[in-house]
Amino acid sequence: MDIDPTYAAAWSARGGLLRETHQLEEAAKSFEKALALGADPELNSYYLASVRGAKPPATAPRQYVEALFDDYAADFQDHLVEKLGYRGYEVLLRPVTESGERFHSALDLGCGTGLCAALIQPSVDAIVGIDISSEMLKLAEKLGVYRELIHEDLAEFLARTQLRADLVIAADVLVYVGELSSIFVSVGRILEPGGLFAFTVELTTSDKDCHLLPSLRYAHSESYIRRLATQCDLHCEDLRIAPIRHEQSVPVQGLYVYLRKQRAVTHTKRHSDPP
Repeated sequence: MDIDPTYAAAWSARGGLLRETHQLEEAAKSFEKALALGADPELNSYYLASVRGAKPPATAPRQYVEALFDDYAADFQDHLVEKLGYRGYEVLLRPVTESGERFHSALDLGCGTGLCAALIQPSVDAIVGIDISSEMLKLAEKLGVYRELIHEDLAEFLARTQLRADLVIAADVLVYVGELSSIFVSVGRILEPGGLFAFTVELTTSDKDCHLLPSLRYAHSESYIRRLATQCDLHCEDLRIAPIRHEQSVPVQGLYVYLRKQRAVTHTKRHSDPP
């Protein structure tokens, strides 16, 4: 059977296969061909940036992330947790749950099937989950631990919400966001004084603030995270470097970050102070 060399989707699929087998230069040529033939520009520019090292978009395309996790939902927990041994969410939340601190309201960003909520439930009065995948949310709802589940892009939700929380968690979700400044600004606004922002990111080995990897996940530098925290008046309570997941049995290093919003400082007037 002849293959139509002008079929853009075929070139895009070919690029994806080459990317997954780390034939990055050939993958780039396929994505360039797909773009030239009229393939989806947002998706294929994103794919191309992951293998060519060009400046990536600020965030992963919504259609890519939503389709990825909608398709993955049914097998997510069995594959990621049981077969691949993903424990990053447990590592992230262990210091939170073991501290004995009590939280009134938590936002679970990129909540997925509810892995994090099941762990923090004993420490939180109410949990709201946000995820871009409706199929993931259907599974999370079955847990019965969320006060509310919201189907929305997390950056868009954070920018408009009037909710307040004293705990915001984001386990293995910011890897699909490159430019994090708007996320930090929004979280800083949402957090109650004294509130905690706990999250993970993959650690880049480049000298850039942010790097889009061939895995189609973003990696970030420690200096970038610390700089954003300072700009948003979030105190870095703890930051740990440790494996965040495994890729083909090789540990992928990540940052486990704990940022605290400072409480307002109240000054007691002294007798010697002027009126």
